[in-house]
Amino acid sequence: MLSHLLSYRCCLCSAVGWCAKKRHSIFASIFSRKPSVNHVTVVIFLEFFTWGLVATILPEAIENYFGEDRMWLVVGLMQGIKGFLAFLMAPMIGALSDIWGRKMLLVLTVASTCLPLAFLLLENLWWHVFASILSGPFAVTFTIAFAYVSDVTPEGAPRNAAFGQVSATFAASMVISPAVGSFVDSIYGPYAVYAFSVFISVIDVVFILFLVPEVRQLFPRRSWHWFSRVELSAGALRYTAILD
Repeated sequence: MLSHLLSYRCCLCSAVGWCAKKRHSIFASIFSRKPSVNHVTVVIFLEFFTWGLVATILPEAIENYFGEDRMWLVVGLMQGIKGFLAFLMAPMIGALSDIWGRKMLLVLTVASTCLPLAFLLLENLWWHVFASILSGPFAVTFTIAFAYVSDVTPEGAPRNAAFGQVSATFAASMVISPAVGSFVDSIYGPYAVYAFSVFISVIDVVFILFLVPEVRQLFPRRSWHWFSRVELSAGALRYTAILD
């Protein structure tokens, strides 16, 4: 019995020690100037955490403002147009990040995606609807995030694991944040949730500006020819940008 207890204790100590070392290495990589997957992992977590905070209370707010009969029409048009614009612009934004750098485009996409949250603090929700639609062309953070991951990881298993880490982080943020938003709403009300989401958005943008290293210097800068074409291929709209 004693030997089993000692064995369990050794296993527990080893696990705790491994977690402590892992946590230390993650924080060290985040605050270092060397680009890593952990940088973009934090960016993705914070961005989708902000939207997850309002996920459970936003439908009710839209219903109260626009009415039950028009609620889903407004939501459908808002998300549909936003998604279509993101679909059209994702290749171009990705191509521009090859020239202007991942960091600049991360700031642009994250700031644009989170900007509509600030308009939830206004009583007129039409501002939120218009801001959400206008943010559509830049609501493509994953495009830049995956490009960043490709830049800082070698091909093969390490890159696959890195993509999995970023995707799992997105899922984790969307699981945790609605519960947090509902809890804050139950105590302080919806406007506290909106303000909290805006605060996290600002933290995300500041994190990118000051702690996310640029990876563009790892590659020769390419010039942009302002020529592009939109062509119909295999029933899908495809955007092709020409770089040299």
